[in-house]
Amino acid sequence: MYNFWIGWTVIAYVFTIIPSYRNLATSIAIPPTRVWDIWRFPNETWVENIAVRANGQLLVTIIGRPELYQINPFEISPPILIYRFPSAVSVLGITETDPDVFAVVMGNWTLSSNPPGAYSAWTVDMRTFDNSPSSHRTTVKVTKITDIPEAKFLNGATFLSQTSGIVLIADSVAGLVWGLNTRTGEYAAVLKNALMNPVPTAPIQLGINGLHIRGDDDDDNHLYFTNSWQGIFVRVPLHLANGTAAGPYEVVTHLGICDDFSFDERGKAFIATDVGNTLLAVPTVGKEKGVVTILAGNANSTRWAGATATAFGRTEVDGDVLYVTTNGGIPAPIDGHIVHGGRVLAIRMRGLR
Repeated sequence: MYNFWIGWTVIAYVFTIIPSYRNLATSIAIPPTRVWDIWRFPNETWVENIAVRANGQLLVTIIGRPELYQINPFEISPPILIYRFPSAVSVLGITETDPDVFAVVMGNWTLSSNPPGAYSAWTVDMRTFDNSPSSHRTTVKVTKITDIPEAKFLNGATFLSQTSGIVLIADSVAGLVWGLNTRTGEYAAVLKNALMNPVPTAPIQLGINGLHIRGDDDDDNHLYFTNSWQGIFVRVPLHLANGTAAGPYEVVTHLGICDDFSFDERGKAFIATDVGNTLLAVPTVGKEKGVVTILAGNANSTRWAGATATAFGRTEVDGDVLYVTTNGGIPAPIDGHIVHGGRVLAIRMRGLR
């Protein structure tokens, strides 16, 4: 799976960006006792994205194998393969659209290949799921919503609103956002801006990546998104009826290379940096809006190698726990050659926010 030429090219490009990024950021050291591994996959497993069920179970997607897994963060037990999707190579964004029902996007993207016309969106209904070994493989209802043949690289996904039934999906190569009606299968490009575009000279063509919606203090609903190789965190107000822009785009801060993220209840974003091998925190409101803090990791960190996405727990037990997925350093190995299996990490955030 790993392409060494791409890896060295990425590493070289990263070191042209990281110095300016580090000048923008402060750093704190999370005590090791606050961080633990939930699960580590075999070597060269790229864990791409994460969603948390209301019962606390974690759903993670895989690049390089068209698979969706459930991981139990409350006990040591192997992941459960929920579904292996047909006619795809990689499973990417995932977002909850109804209680315990998730939209998932997939296609044939890898580091070395991205054939056209290969992307689609599916619904995974976990409401009848049973964890018992004898039944869990037959109780998940999986349905294709639609193919999106015009898409160049479907990546992050977020749910717009119950009223609309629309999922917003980042197209990292086309530099736009698709609005997909999960009830009818209809879709259209709803957002397009230069701040979403990839960088032509970057070793991997990735523009807009993670995207999520939150209401700010002024009660406006904003879409926030990262642009991986422009290295920016951006927001734009939305019309909740259809996902189109309701105002101007605003660069919240400059990050360096970045991937997917999540918010806490105070509006602070926790952003994975992929080949940056770090976890960042960025307030989106208040006096410290846009101030970047490095919470964990560094350029040589094997534990945080290739951090890809974050999500908070949803139960009384883990509401203050931030879960982080990693790809183990596949796109940019540590020291040019060290690649680990992707992980799901947990951080106890109480007192750190």
